[in-house]
Amino acid sequence: MTATHAPRESSLNRWQIVAVLSIVQFMLFLDDTIVNVALPAIDEDLDMSRTALAWIINAYVLLYGGLLLLGGRLADVAGKVRLFVIGVSVFGLGSLLSGLAPTGDLLVVARGLQGVGAAAAAPSALAIVVSLFDEPGERARAMAIWTGLAGVAATLGAVLGGVITDLVNWRFIFLINIPLVLVALVYVRTKLPTSERTVGGTFDFRGAILSTAGVMLLAFTLLEANDAGWLSARTLAGFAGAAVLIALFIASERRIDQPLVPLFFFSLRRRTTGLALQYLLAAVLFGLFFLGTLYLQQVLGYSPLEGGLSWLAFFVGFFVGAASGGELIFRVGARAVIAAGLVLTALGLLWFAAAPTDAGYFTHVAGPLLVAGLGLAWGYIPVAVVIMDGVPEQQEGLASGLLATGQQIGGAIGLSVFVSIAETRTGDLLAGGTLPGEAQVGGTGLAWLVAAAVCVIGALITFRLLGRWIPARPHAGGHGARPRPAVATADHAD
Repeated sequence: MTATHAPRESSLNRWQIVAVLSIVQFMLFLDDTIVNVALPAIDEDLDMSRTALAWIINAYVLLYGGLLLLGGRLADVAGKVRLFVIGVSVFGLGSLLSGLAPTGDLLVVARGLQGVGAAAAAPSALAIVVSLFDEPGERARAMAIWTGLAGVAATLGAVLGGVITDLVNWRFIFLINIPLVLVALVYVRTKLPTSERTVGGTFDFRGAILSTAGVMLLAFTLLEANDAGWLSARTLAGFAGAAVLIALFIASERRIDQPLVPLFFFSLRRRTTGLALQYLLAAVLFGLFFLGTLYLQQVLGYSPLEGGLSWLAFFVGFFVGAASGGELIFRVGARAVIAAGLVLTALGLLWFAAAPTDAGYFTHVAGPLLVAGLGLAWGYIPVAVVIMDGVPEQQEGLASGLLATGQQIGGAIGLSVFVSIAETRTGDLLAGGTLPGEAQVGGTGLAWLVAAAVCVIGALITFRLLGRWIPARPHAGGHGARPRPAVATADHAD
């Protein structure tokens, strides 16, 4: 089932395609964070329980993260463009149903449908972007733009969620996806070739079932761990079940000729280190957004609009980091940029951890968010470039799925762990007679101290394992010119 390649797109068309697909990525990441500040308004309108409110977020994260690996591999097997069209269509339908949902239960179901569509669209979109560029330098630059816009979307989710909820209605946080979906579908159907190279042979259904079940069970257990208790029988059984399913998946992949995930894909130490760092960065980002939003609204008393606009400082930092990080990796290499980014993120978290109950925005909020935003951008962009560099054409969808899985599952880990730390410390302080506001600040501050320590450990891991790898700069001759090889040292001890 192998089709011949369509003629290579012109340079202008390729960057237009990157722009359109980046808008789709922007939309998918936006729905990770845009809902948070709207939850009180949704509760008031639909009268949902706290558990049901949590599932408005969890249904999306669970199905998005759990199906990403399968979606990535299907992009290689069924075709990137074909799966992208299916995924964006399903996501658009889920968005429409979410915006029109008359009850909380139907809203949760519609959010799950969004997650299914996102799991198909996200890895296939990134795989299309990667396939457009043969030259390593151009591919690195495209990845920098892609990752930067994804981070900007995560930031603007908090801003737009507050603005739309306060000034219009919470339903429009879902309905704004519809015109973006239509634009993307029309452009892709008219600009991208329908004939594309796919992976032949049989599909690894057993591996697909085991990996999807294992990742979804892990995500579900992480999302429910705070309410159920980390040492409860339910949580421990969930972790044990996920470990067994993933172990069976690995054993299955070793025994078949055409596995869902070829294990030699992980033989390059640079790539496996990048995947681990992706989990770490996502955990810190999601934890910062969730706890930061609660701090701004519950402790400082900001409205949803004020709380959303407060994240503009993070947006500025991330935007500057995205604009500079893509160039820095060509100058000093991915290792130095990632390590510097993690250290900056740790400094921002330490600064935020010192914020009091009566913090001033410019003295205790804007500064930490600006520094953390810059640091996370310097982490995210080169990590994505490292993971996708040198991936064979037949595995671009798989690599894209693994990258996106790290974002979603890492985010679930961050929410579970850092929120649990904050709640436990807050409860201890309340039991000791501390005032509620001060207790919440104490719990949040401890969570951010732990997150800062995690970032420092990540920086040390980066220097120890990543190697001094510098991607090739885009050749002045444009596409098709002979690329200059990337510089790599200490990378093939793998």
